[in-house]
Amino acid sequence: MGLVGGRSPQGPTLPLLPPSRRKVPALRLRDRAIGDGWEGGNELEKLSYWEKRKDWVYLHVARIICARFAQGPGSVLDVGSNRTPTLEWHRPSATRLVSLDLRRPYVADGVESIQEDFLKYQVDEKYDLVTCLQVLEHVPDAGAFAERLLSVGKVVVVSVPYKWRRGCCKGHVHDPVDELKMFRWFRRRPVYSYIAREVTTERSRLIQVYQPDLTIGQEMEGTARSFIERVRRETRRIYRERIAG
Repeated sequence: MGLVGGRSPQGPTLPLLPPSRRKVPALRLRDRAIGDGWEGGNELEKLSYWEKRKDWVYLHVARIICARFAQGPGSVLDVGSNRTPTLEWHRPSATRLVSLDLRRPYVADGVESIQEDFLKYQVDEKYDLVTCLQVLEHVPDAGAFAERLLSVGKVVVVSVPYKWRRGCCKGHVHDPVDELKMFRWFRRRPVYSYIAREVTTERSRLIQVYQPDLTIGQEMEGTARSFIERVRRETRRIYRERIAG
C-alpha cells in the first residue's frame, strides 16, 4: 500500500483546467442540458456543481496522481462524470476520451459521451486510465462497481469522501468510507493512497490508485517499498525529537 498523506505525490504541478475556448449562450446551453436528460431547475444551479468544486484540493491532487501513474495516456475513461470536465486534463496525449454517466456525461468536442449504466458497459480493450471521482459512495453495489472498474482499466484512480459522518450528505449510501471499506470493495490493496484535506473545510477525500495487471509479486514489492519508506520517516522523526530534547 502506498503512502497516505503527509506530502504531495511526485509529479508535475499543473493548472487545473485550460480557460474555456468559447462562450455558449445561456439559452442554448439550457436547451442542450435538458436534451441530455437533465432534470428541471435553474441552469445556474446545475453549473454550480463544477464551479464550486473546480479549485478544491482533491481535484488538484487527483490530477497530479493521474499524471504520475498514467503518464501520457492514449485512452481515458471517466466514470460518473456528472458533466465535470476532468477529461480535459488528458487531452494533450489522449486520442480517445470517453465520459460515461447514468444521466449526465460530459459533452465536448472530441469526447465520446455515453449515457449508460456502467455495470452494463462493454469494452473491447482496457483503457490506459480510468478515473472515478466521488462516485462509489452513491452506488448501492459498490463492490460490483469496483470490480468493473478494475476490469476496464490498466490504471484506475478513485476518490471517495474520507470518514464522513453517516447521514451528513444526501445521496451517500456508504458513509463513513475508509481504507478498510475500500479494500472490501476492491478486494486488493491500492498501489498508492493519499488523503486530501480541503483548506476551507474540515472534510477530506481518500484518493487511491489501482493497477489491476500487476502481479502479486509486484504488488508485494511496492508494499514493501512503502513500508520501508514509512519506517525511515518514523526513524528520522524519532531522531529529531531526541536531538531536540
